Amino acid sequence: MPKAEKILYPGSREGVMEVDIIEVCPSCGHTKVQTPNGRVEWVRAHYLLPIADDSNKDRISSKYAKVLRFTKSLPPSILVGDIDITWRYKDEKGIVAGDLLSLRTKDDVEFARAEVIWVKLTTFGKLTGEDKKAHERFETDDLLYKAYSKYYKIRVTPETPVKVIKFKLLQKEEI
Repeated sequence: MPKAEKILYPGSREGVMEVDIIEVCPSCGHTKVQTPNGRVEWVRAHYLLPIADDSNKDRISSKYAKVLRFTKSLPPSILVGDIDITWRYKDEKGIVAGDLLSLRTKDDVEFARAEVIWVKLTTFGKLTGEDKKAHERFETDDLLYKAYSKYYKIRVTPETPVKVIKFKLLQKEEI
């Protein structure tokens, strides 16, 4: 049975306990766990962390955290804290504040774990200075639209919807 660490508060090491993972709800991501005293309870995925030396770490990371992938040039800037915001055109994962994320390169190498601080739905034309401050920088809005048009294989305009996701790092990996 896979194991994980249950935490009291996202980003905290207070009250950590090792739990057995029994099952995961495929629709909402809540996880049924059994505590050391035998108690069975459902918890939200962002209250679970993989155990670092557990052989199931990759399986748990990918199964119990929502994954965001980044181009190979961005992880160093994310790891030093220069980038802590990402923009997503479509969010099939339903990312919300409090979610635990597995941050990965495009070739699926995890380089960090993070917690979502806040999310905002807007359009590319209404991105604020705060939305752009801790994000990959573009000299002009036209270059931004061109880059995202290429990335998403659609025509990105000021009216194109975008989800802004602010996150904080919880755990860093060597890449």
